[in-house]
Amino acid sequence: MFRRFAAPLASFGLSGILGALTLAACASPTPRPAAQPVSQRPDPAPPLDSQWPPPLHSAGSNAASNAPQVESKKATAPRREAASELPKRELMFEGFAFTEFVYGAESFDPTLPLVIVFHGRGDQPRAPGGPFRQVHRPLRILMPRAPDAFSKGYAWLPVHVRSSEQALLTRSLAAMVDDLAFALKRYLAAYPCSGRPVVTGFSQGGLLTFALALHHAELFSAALPLAGWLPEGLVPEVGAPLSRFPPIRAMHGARDERIPVEATRALVAKLRGKGLSVDFVEFPEAGHAMDAAMNELFRQWLEEALLSLGRDAEAS
Repeated sequence: MFRRFAAPLASFGLSGILGALTLAACASPTPRPAAQPVSQRPDPAPPLDSQWPPPLHSAGSNAASNAPQVESKKATAPRREAASELPKRELMFEGFAFTEFVYGAESFDPTLPLVIVFHGRGDQPRAPGGPFRQVHRPLRILMPRAPDAFSKGYAWLPVHVRSSEQALLTRSLAAMVDDLAFALKRYLAAYPCSGRPVVTGFSQGGLLTFALALHHAELFSAALPLAGWLPEGLVPEVGAPLSRFPPIRAMHGARDERIPVEATRALVAKLRGKGLSVDFVEFPEAGHAMDAAMNELFRQWLEEALLSLGRDAEAS
């Protein structure tokens, strides 16, 4: 887990220290760590990421016919965005807005598997279509929303991957991942699922997927980063047991100009050298987007991850 740095105690004075100790003694267990401030808002200059997952009503995605039922005290009631839309509920955990959908069922059943999907830079949560619509089993899909408004959507990080401010990128990604992991733990305690969730994301969401799988491995059963990468400073030292890390299956377009594939190749080689299970597939004609062949492979990987999760649940 990444470390945050507290202000020196001397700056508080004796009364401040005693007050802080009193508050700490009375506080509830497992308080949320203080967020590490980011020095600037998202840089508006770089182009937006491609939209992924594709919207439910995009070409080839027909609306599902599920009917919402369950209401939660901490969330809006499951509802439809439009006629014949997916069941949907909105939640807030530790300052993060989560949107949750259900495929193939009519309620937010805790026995369903869960897939956590992180959007890219300038995108936002929406009813997911494309490969999610083709999965042949009921599931819940949780889509966290990035905290900072950016263009017509939101951004997770204040700078883009190819920015010269790599120290800021690394620091802000580390803080964001810790805060997200804390929020996800609270969410899973309140809204359990079958086994551990699968995590995935595109572009900035791919960076989050890599980082969460490597630094908060206990939370996930599998990780599927798409067009993602990690800065050198966030590649962890890996110790035994290696089995605590989820299997990672990544894909990337060889013509990606926003997150060059060479950097992801190098990351995969380092992780494999540390003994981790990492599959990596390049698509020679793809750029910084998910084409039809990539979406089909993603669907296959997701099906396999959910099948493995189901077997583990039956064995237990």
